[in-house]
Amino acid sequence: MKITEVRLVPLRVVREVGMLEPAWEPGASLHVAQGGGAVVEIVTDEGLRGIGPAAKGRVLEVAQATLVGQDPRCVEDLFERMRFAMRNQGGMSGVDIALWDLRARIEGVPLFTMCGGGRDRVPAYASMIRLGDPRERAAMARAVRQQGFRAIKLRLHAATMREDLAIVEAVRAAVGQGMTILCDANQAQSQGQWQPGVRWDFARAKATAVELELLGVAWLEEPLPRYAFSDLRRLRDEVAIAIAGGENLRLQDYAPMLAMGPYDIVQPDAMVVDGLTGLRRAFALARNAGARIAPHHGGRGLGTIAHLHACAAAPDVPWVEVLHDPPVGDFSHGFAPFFDAPRLDEDGCLVLPRGPGLGVQVDPGVLGGTA
Repeated sequence: MKITEVRLVPLRVVREVGMLEPAWEPGASLHVAQGGGAVVEIVTDEGLRGIGPAAKGRVLEVAQATLVGQDPRCVEDLFERMRFAMRNQGGMSGVDIALWDLRARIEGVPLFTMCGGGRDRVPAYASMIRLGDPRERAAMARAVRQQGFRAIKLRLHAATMREDLAIVEAVRAAVGQGMTILCDANQAQSQGQWQPGVRWDFARAKATAVELELLGVAWLEEPLPRYAFSDLRRLRDEVAIAIAGGENLRLQDYAPMLAMGPYDIVQPDAMVVDGLTGLRRAFALARNAGARIAPHHGGRGLGTIAHLHACAAAPDVPWVEVLHDPPVGDFSHGFAPFFDAPRLDEDGCLVLPRGPGLGVQVDPGVLGGTA
């Protein structure tokens, strides 16, 4: 069996949903639609196809030059060939996910089963997008709890620590101890020292961490800049709450980062570490370093579905992250272009599709957009 084509398949916008202002980038607009964008499709000479999130520009050119004529079952080898051809510049996650989808379809099994997973559902947390205010976020927490979610991640990006804590206090009062609360300061968005919105220093990070621990928050995520590993390790040593992060780090960053021990919980993202191959390797590095794992995912659609399979195959992963800030930011909008998409059950778990590969098919009704 050989790969004959790697192509981008555009999807038609079925419905424009709206815009949200993400807490991590004040003043920006996050566009939400059902459909739109594109998927990567890898085709074989036997007519089998695998799909993944969209790839752009040079990545597609390199994938076509590197993968056509190769055996699609050799995913790990093809990952290395692609990384070399891309000079480790990234962007190949959608191609790698499509290869994993294709390989599992060849074997006729769900991807999580092929990867050795025994879970057919994974606890999900509702990851907020907007900052909101205490009263509104408390109402949101009650609403997503009624939908089934047992955990919520709040954004801490207000001008003052007191304003951030007021949101957490309101949510805790609204849901009691019946819901896990996670908090994300989003201080590692930039590779440098500047990014939009409020910037925390060590003193604010530590003071916030102490107060969140008293409120029973499970972890504080990205409280300091991306590469502030020494300060993060110091913070971790001085507070009781778990410190989480790592979502913006490339695969080659993981070994040196883990050697410094900045995080209790590491959060690799398949869209940053070049796909499921990179994600599985980051998991292994974290385990060897004695760190806990809770992968990040800030996207929707096929990326979320790929993460769900990776989490199901890893029994030490407690949660799958789902961007969910309804009604505009409802996670179901990202699943709309696909048949047999995951669903949330009454226990707050995402139930995996049972079909081969990622287990979903593109709705033919959304084909034919502009990539």
